[in-house]
Amino acid sequence: MKERGAGTNEERTPIDEPEAVPVDQEAEQQELEAGGWVRVYRQGKLLWRHPASGGLYPQGPAIRRLRMDSRGSQDPWREGPGEGDVS
Repeated sequence: MKERGAGTNEERTPIDEPEAVPVDQEAEQQELEAGGWVRVYRQGKLLWRHPASGGLYPQGPAIRRLRMDSRGSQDPWREGPGEGDVS
């Protein structure tokens, strides 16, 4: 029996994977600021303070939370600590 390798199919040919989409961090920062989020630097790292809860988030989770909040998502964490909360 042949072993399957990561990233290959049974015939051991490479599997096509979608290319990663580059993230425009500057545009995300502007979006967060427009949404009322505040930049906070802790131990040399950029974090974002949620305007309602005061929780601190790294940029990736902060932008996801901002976008969920703006869509009115019924996120179970909406009232409490959210994904990536480091406060």
